Amino acid sequence: MKKIIFLAIILGVALWFTCTAVNAEETAQTQPAAKATVPAPQGQEAYGEVVSVDANAGAVTITEYDYEKDEDVNKSYTIDKAATYENVKSLLEVKAGDWVALTLKPQKDGTSLAASVYVERYDIGEEATPRTMPAPVAPVAQAAPAAQAPLAAAPAPMPAVANTTAAPAATEAPAQQ
Repeated sequence: MKKIIFLAIILGVALWFTCTAVNAEETAQTQPAAKATVPAPQGQEAYGEVVSVDANAGAVTITEYDYEKDEDVNKSYTIDKAATYENVKSLLEVKAGDWVALTLKPQKDGTSLAASVYVERYDIGEEATPRTMPAPVAPVAQAAPAAQAPLAAAPAPMPAVANTTAAPAATEAPAQQ
C-alpha cells in the first residue's frame, strides 16, 4: 500500500512539472517579445598631457598612452560647446603642459566629443599651497670622544634553580658494534 501511495505522489509531481512547462511555453508563444533594451553607451575617458589647444576650433591635442601600441601617441579631441570644465572656466585657460581628463561621448558618426574637461592644476585652490616643512634643526655638536671607557662587566650568571620536576631515568646507551 505504501509503494502505491509513493508512486502516486511521484507521478503527480511529474505531471505538475509537465503542465507548468507546457503552460510557460504557450504563454511565451502568445505574448509578443519584449523589446530588448540596449544600455546607453558609457562615456569613455581620455587622459594625457596637453600638447596644443585650438580654442577657436574647440579642439585639444593631448599625448596619451596607447595600450595596444605600448607607446605614447598624440590624439586630437573636439570639445563640446556645452562641455563642463573643472579647475578652469573655458578652453581658453587650458595650456600646453596641463594634464587633462576628458569624458568622451560617442557620436552617431563614430567620432567622440568631449563632454567634460578636468584640468589638473596645482596653481589654484588648496592644492597650490605647499606644505610647510619644519625648519631644519642645527646638528648638535658632539664632544670629541675622550679615552674610550672600559666595557661594562658582563652580567653575573643566573643562580641555579632547583628542578622540581622529576627527570626521566637515564637509559643505558646501546653498545656499539
